[in-house]
Amino acid sequence: MKCKTTVNRLTDMWNRSGPRQKGVTLRQAILAVWVLVGLGWGCVPKTDLFDRQSPLPPISETFDYRDWTTVLLENVKDGLIDYEHLADHAAPLDRFLDLVASVGPQSAPALFANHLDRTAYYVNTYNAGVLKAVLVAGVPETMHDVGGPQLDHDYSIRVDRQIRKLGDLRQAARLESEDNARIACDARIEFCFCDAAMGSSPIYRQAFQGQSLEHQLADVAEAAMNDPKMVWIDHDKQTLNLALVLRDHQEQFIAHRAGQIGTDGATMLSALLNLADGPRRAWLNRAVGYAISAIPFDRRLNAWTRGDS
Repeated sequence: MKCKTTVNRLTDMWNRSGPRQKGVTLRQAILAVWVLVGLGWGCVPKTDLFDRQSPLPPISETFDYRDWTTVLLENVKDGLIDYEHLADHAAPLDRFLDLVASVGPQSAPALFANHLDRTAYYVNTYNAGVLKAVLVAGVPETMHDVGGPQLDHDYSIRVDRQIRKLGDLRQAARLESEDNARIACDARIEFCFCDAAMGSSPIYRQAFQGQSLEHQLADVAEAAMNDPKMVWIDHDKQTLNLALVLRDHQEQFIAHRAGQIGTDGATMLSALLNLADGPRRAWLNRAVGYAISAIPFDRRLNAWTRGDS
């Protein structure tokens, strides 16, 4: 919308202007401005995270997460990514992206027999695409230099023999998780996405797997409740402070909890209490009656450095 408004204004200025340089048409001028605006404001999708010239291999008869597991084990440290190591050892990541490019729930439904398998597939693929986007962007200092809020729309990836934006994969995982919750979108899925920022949920060090997904969702939710970057209490101001992932999806977390207890009496605090372990639950109970407040979002890239160890 911002780009469209700008181009419309430039068109009006052109129409009101004086004599034009010979051979330069209105269409050519606006096209040039559109390209420049797109480069500056991200209106033009940044890149495809695959080689359009490479032919797709035959659909695989098997599927596993060995390469993706290698990526996570070798590069995830304290919930952050060692991008320097990943850049120098990117072969497992590229092999996994090649695999998901050729096979998925639509092309090989027998390999993804239930919603748990499909949810895991889309989350893992999304996260792999984000890591690739960071490498393509040259491992910048902040996630806004990768794509920021537009990360999901700026990058496309070949998945299951189709071209999909990263945001499409995130939404696909959410939709599949609805079957998992049997009530509403399983709000815990929000903790599974790697958003390439310090202010986002830490990346899980295991590949999500259909057969263990319920246990893994409980793990990531419990870890989030114990992370002061996600949840903390200010007793002086009587506020319950929540990270962006919780603040922006309050209705989703409340609906998920309401579906579990079968009533409309759920609150955000009761949803958080349900996700937390025993000690953290007792800590959260001290925030009864507190107002919800925002934790400022940390846009720095979720990069691990040797100083973090």
